Amino acid sequence: MKKYLIGALLIILAYICFPFGNAEKVNTRINKIVFIDPGHGGYDPGTNSDGILEKEINLKISTFLYEEIINNSGMAFITRSNDYDLSNVNSSNHKLEDMNKRVKAINNSGADILISIHLNALRDTSVYGPMVYYRKNDSSSLQLAELIQSDLNEFSGLKKKVHPETYFLFKHTSIPAVLIECGFLSNPNERKLLNQDHYQKSLATCIFNSLIKYSSFS
Repeated sequence: MKKYLIGALLIILAYICFPFGNAEKVNTRINKIVFIDPGHGGYDPGTNSDGILEKEINLKISTFLYEEIINNSGMAFITRSNDYDLSNVNSSNHKLEDMNKRVKAINNSGADILISIHLNALRDTSVYGPMVYYRKNDSSSLQLAELIQSDLNEFSGLKKKVHPETYFLFKHTSIPAVLIECGFLSNPNERKLLNQDHYQKSLATCIFNSLIKYSSFS
C-alpha cells in the first residue's frame, strides 16, 4: 500500500556541511516548489561501507531537507518516505521502471527545482567532501549547483568544483536539476559523520539555505 501512496507523492503545504561547523539556518521562505529525490531504496542499496547503506542516509538527509522546507512555509515533493523503490514487485527491470516512475513523478509534479540526494565512494579512502553535479549545458542548473557547492565548501572548508553530467534524471526532466553527492562512505571519518543525525541535519540546512538564495533571484 505504501508504494502506491508514495507513487502519488507526498505533497504537503504548510506555513515551511561538513564536520568543521554547523550550518546556520536562514529564516526565509523558499518561493519555489522543490522536488527531493532520495537516491536508491528497496532492492537497490546504492553504495555501502562498514554495514552503512547509502539508501538509508539518502533518505534521512532528504527527509530533513523536506521537513525544513515545509516548516518554513514552502512546498516540496519527495519520491519516497521509507525504504522501497518505485518498481512493481514482478518487474522485469526494477531499476529502469524505478527511474521511469521517478521521472514521471517529477515531470507531473509542477515542481520548479529538482534535488537528487546521493552518497559517493572511491577506492581511495582519503577522498571526502560533498560534491554537486548539474545538467550539462543548462545554465539554470549550473547556477543552482554553484550556489549549493559554494555553501557546502564554506561548511566543509574544501574547494570542490561542480561537474556537468547527463544522468538519467537530468536527460528526462527539464526543470533546474542537481545531484548532490553528500559525502564519501568510503572515507572512515566522513562515514561516521554521515551516519549521525546532527550532521545529516546540517547538510540539509546547508542545502536549504542555498535554495533560498537561488529562489530569491531566479
